Amino acid sequence: MFGAPKRLNIPHIYNLLKDPKEDFDIAPDSTWILPVVMTRVMEFQRSLAAEPPIRLGTPDPYEPSKRSR
Repeated sequence: MFGAPKRLNIPHIYNLLKDPKEDFDIAPDSTWILPVVMTRVMEFQRSLAAEPPIRLGTPDPYEPSKRSR
């Protein structure tokens, strides 16, 4: 929590129901998880390319530009 953030080659995966303190990384024993998660990540990235998020500080109510309609 107090350490500097760093990029990981392989993400750490924890079972938060059985290990809420995140002591035991289950990624080496759960190789099926990474392809499933990466599929969802790629879908999310494509959705952001198709419909970019609303910028911070945009007045409410949001009115999309005519160009993006």
